[in-house]
Amino acid sequence: MDIPAALGCLAKVPKYNRFDPDCVYDALGELGELQTPIRVAIARESSPALYVYSTDAPAVYDVFNSMSKPVETPENVPEWFAEPEGSIYVGPDELGIHTDVETYPAVGLGDSPEAVSKGTPAVCRFWWD
Repeated sequence: MDIPAALGCLAKVPKYNRFDPDCVYDALGELGELQTPIRVAIARESSPALYVYSTDAPAVYDVFNSMSKPVETPENVPEWFAEPEGSIYVGPDELGIHTDVETYPAVGLGDSPEAVSKGTPAVCRFWWD
């Protein structure tokens, strides 16, 4: 589906662990600013999941890998967060890029953004556990 349709679908997915529909809504809005065609599939495979098809997988990956939201007080920052700076990561727990979209998901987590060139058709996989 296109981004506007995905935004409508996202409204049906409830908050789940670190998955925050409002933050994902903002990330999808950022994808709309990229100069590349984007197609999105939204799933709920126990955990929320997004699959984003594009020809600029590194840029798509970066949008989701940099997701954060402000925290109200330092007490809200988990101990594992080394240096609280007023925000916390809310992006996916699992990220991967797959360049052979016809055989996905047979190849595991996929490639890193450094291994994929802009212009290569790919699907980015984002799962929140």
